[in-house]
Amino acid sequence: MSNRKAPRVHLRSKPLTKGRQSLFLDFWPPILDTSTGKETRREFLGLFTYDKPKTPDETRHNKETRALADNIRAQRQLDVQNAAFDFSKASRVKTGLIEFMEQRANKKNQKTRGTWWSTLKILRQYWPNDVALAAIEKRDVIGFRDHLAALKGLADSSKSLYLTALKTTLKDAYKLDYLSKDFTAYIEPIKSNPAQKEYLTLEELEHLAVTPCERLDLRNAFLFSAMSGLRYSDIFKLMWGEVQGDEETGFALRYRQQKTQKNETLPISKGARALLGPAGLPNDKVFPTLPEKIFANNMILLQRWFLAAGISKKITFHSARHTYATLLLTQGVSLEVVSKMLGHSDVKTTQVYARIVDERRRAAADTFDKINIK
Repeated sequence: MSNRKAPRVHLRSKPLTKGRQSLFLDFWPPILDTSTGKETRREFLGLFTYDKPKTPDETRHNKETRALADNIRAQRQLDVQNAAFDFSKASRVKTGLIEFMEQRANKKNQKTRGTWWSTLKILRQYWPNDVALAAIEKRDVIGFRDHLAALKGLADSSKSLYLTALKTTLKDAYKLDYLSKDFTAYIEPIKSNPAQKEYLTLEELEHLAVTPCERLDLRNAFLFSAMSGLRYSDIFKLMWGEVQGDEETGFALRYRQQKTQKNETLPISKGARALLGPAGLPNDKVFPTLPEKIFANNMILLQRWFLAAGISKKITFHSARHTYATLLLTQGVSLEVVSKMLGHSDVKTTQVYARIVDERRRAAADTFDKINIK
């Protein structure tokens, strides 16, 4: 490079399908592509314009894209003159956002990958033709955030998860030099209102216990969850070797949480232990006939059981865990203790149950407004 004239950089275009033009930079003399060790004249920008814009949006797209391409061309001219142009980096910034996120999604574990693919589905709707990382601007990420927040039929908690996946992608792209700017600072979080946690009162739980259920294992598992706080996933895999203690010393579960993979010790009542029936061998399942998941047919059986007990609330199996937490707090057990009993790693996760109890106390106090005392 030092023995010859610095290349001139020109902005060119070549026809694409559907009446579009692909924009690229033309270097003359050719420039060395350090990623291949060969000289090249072209750097495709991953940008396109419309030959004959038909709408105001297409006209605006052409104007903004052309301005962006001109800026890139000017920067490239300065780079080659200063012998500072890194072609391998240039090839990185041409990578599309969706393409980059797909690569990252494939490296996630099975549980997290679902969230990333759901985010990608919405990204493809927002950017059908993908968007080059080099073309991303502040307004683009803000625009997508607002688009996501305005989607109907999608829970705020899901929107928050999808936005986090995008922010993680943009942060990774910045750290790996795919982006020259960290755009995550411009993305405001989507606030998630805590979902309503349905639960049973003590009277409803007692009434449910004396109401016949079509499947005894589902009935006992639900009641056991309401008296121990265990999630269905932990009840399904519970082994007799994890049930310890006796009538004199008291009973407890020593198990590993499926969700957190943390070892827990959970005291349980004699009534909860009685629901488990006679002890089996240490490696035998406590509920051997339970299905791994609560499929639709089993959920229908539970719903029929709830209705037979006169309970019309939208109760799911997980409502038993909510019932356990709410009953403990109602009986005056501290939030910190309830948090430990539930196996929460942060007491803030348990605070939603405290709000439920506060609402019940407020409602109880308001009953005195019906008494006419002056």
